[in-house]
Amino acid sequence: MKIIFTCIVLLSSIHYAYADATLEYKEITSKGLIKYIIKGEKLKFTQSTQARLNLFNHKQQQFISFDPKSGLSSMVNNDVLKQRVSQLTQQRLKKLSQVELKLEKKLQTMTPEQQQAGESLINILKYPDMYGEHTLLKVKKSDKSKQILNTTCQVYQVYRAKKLIREICMASKKSLKLDSEDYLTQRSFYAFNYKMQSQIMIAMGKTRFSLVDYDQHDMDGVLIESIDYKDSAIQQHLKLNTISLKKVNASEFALPEVVKSD
Repeated sequence: MKIIFTCIVLLSSIHYAYADATLEYKEITSKGLIKYIIKGEKLKFTQSTQARLNLFNHKQQQFISFDPKSGLSSMVNNDVLKQRVSQLTQQRLKKLSQVELKLEKKLQTMTPEQQQAGESLINILKYPDMYGEHTLLKVKKSDKSKQILNTTCQVYQVYRAKKLIREICMASKKSLKLDSEDYLTQRSFYAFNYKMQSQIMIAMGKTRFSLVDYDQHDMDGVLIESIDYKDSAIQQHLKLNTISLKKVNASEFALPEVVKSD
């Protein structure tokens, strides 16, 4: 009888441990709301300032963004991303060839300092992955921690060269009481989002961003606060507002039946 009772307790605790998660963030500077709903390998991302519905599937490594106003949807996976990056790279290199022609004509009248600046600019445009401003980003694990919604989070500071541009506070899976699959999906979305945004911007030659790869910098946990700075002033402030671990209906992740692709 004792063995049966033990099994019942174990089964009950296992069932209870697998809960879905809803994390709502407040954009303090713009007063908007951002919501993540996670159910197993699926994640739904919405913003109160936009009508778009964004869905991510961890196992498929696929992101879909749907605009209910136009009925258009966009889908990104690793193959689509690779193709788009290639297209943007070709466009950038085509513009670069025009810039190089103009620069060659001016080199003879330039001072050595101007020539060096011109060559640096060409290097950034030609090889943004190696010379872009994102290469100046450094992440420092601070000795500070914070309490947000009675949850302790670790503060990380992001610098561009020696200038502080961002502070990120990460809370552990355990402290947020997230189940392992929901946590893995959230972390997978972070990695996919970083890869998607950074690769597209670098392909365009736009490398002045503050995005960082959490895995690369050993930043474990879930982001619960982010503060962006510009010249020491707060430019954007995102903070976890509520968290719920109640079950979520699967219909939350359903797209409308009639969807056109853009």
